[in-house]
Amino acid sequence: PTRGSSSDLFAVDAREEEAGREFGESFAGAVRHELAKVEAFYEAQEQRLMQDMDTVQQMAKRPVTEDSGHERERLKAVLKELFFRQHQLVDYCSLNFTAFQKILKKFVKLSRAPEKADEVRKEMMRHVKSAHFNTSSQIDPVVDSIKRLYADLFEEGNQRVALTVLKREFAIDARLQQSAKRMVSLSHKKAFIIDMDGVIYHGNRLLNGAVQLVDWLKRENKRFLFLTNSSERSPAELAQKLQRLGIQVSAENFYTSALATANFLASQQPNGSAYVIGEPGLMVALYNVGYTMNDVNPDYVVVGETKNYNYERLRTAVNLVRNGAKLIGTNCDLVDKADRGYMPACGSLCAPIELSTGSKAYYLGKPNPLIMRSALEKLGAKAADTVIIGDRMDTDVIAGIESSIDTVLVLSGVSTREIVESFAYRPNYVMEDVAALVEQMSE
Repeated sequence: PTRGSSSDLFAVDAREEEAGREFGESFAGAVRHELAKVEAFYEAQEQRLMQDMDTVQQMAKRPVTEDSGHERERLKAVLKELFFRQHQLVDYCSLNFTAFQKILKKFVKLSRAPEKADEVRKEMMRHVKSAHFNTSSQIDPVVDSIKRLYADLFEEGNQRVALTVLKREFAIDARLQQSAKRMVSLSHKKAFIIDMDGVIYHGNRLLNGAVQLVDWLKRENKRFLFLTNSSERSPAELAQKLQRLGIQVSAENFYTSALATANFLASQQPNGSAYVIGEPGLMVALYNVGYTMNDVNPDYVVVGETKNYNYERLRTAVNLVRNGAKLIGTNCDLVDKADRGYMPACGSLCAPIELSTGSKAYYLGKPNPLIMRSALEKLGAKAADTVIIGDRMDTDVIAGIESSIDTVLVLSGVSTREIVESFAYRPNYVMEDVAALVEQMSE
């Protein structure tokens, strides 16, 4: 490059940039091809495992006789082999989950020192050995292929542009597959804020890992709070629901958008009145802070989730707001996941009132910082020592980010991997469900 400003040192012409982009995309595709071969190996092992299980089942059905001692020994041997291979597969998946990300990151970091690539390979094998799993015959081809691809890439193209492409190509995987080191950091958090719908249950169906999560929190002496945007039930009712589903927790472990709404209104206008479209959990919360129900000239129209939403109540709410009542929503969720599909949430129920009156509702649930501050106060924890676990990018994750709290998105509720990519912000961790989270934190 010619002498000039520092920015000139990094300038590339269009042709160089296009070449770098092509090399980067080619490299990314080749690495995915290598991963596909690893997955094929896993599938073959899994198929063999299923065949062995069938063998064991057939042997177990045979009648036991005095001469069947040898058969029993053979059965034990097959079971032992089955047990070993099962753990072998788990270790292999775990290795592929973390070590491949490490090796890719290390190659990018050492782009200007390709002679150190052998160090990366040795480090990879060290991780393999520390996992007590001998997979050198499977790992070596992957490592060698990456080394060759990496060397070819930077012999012909612009390093800086190609690296940018590589980072973009693998940015999603790097965000969605967090390393074990960061997971250990998560397990050291002192307090956990946990959403309920889509994380712990759908309707009356407990989700995978919910019991294990609560057991882990209790066993590790963590402070935890179930923070829900739902306003239908009181904390006591929510505790009873979880008890029916098999989770023993106290009512003190719950904080709802109904409580946040009631506390806010009590601070704004003590002993006021409200016209409420909602369920008993919301009404009880308002009664407990000294509010009365009023359908003539209330201070507020308060809307929460309800199955009793109808045109007459909607018309009453519209007229009260047009006559001066302030519009309050317990949360801004537009839709909730249910046992059978989806159902409209509070934000959707407020929308007709907003459109008919020109008034914008003030929402108290997540991601409002007020409810997050109340949750931290109830836990007696600092933001830096806390993590929030939720299923929604637009409420749980953004609430954590705006409160400087680490975030875990589980894919068992509303937000999907595809939806994650449409937002300008990202969660710290993404897990299939809380079962995967507990498994990672327990390692």
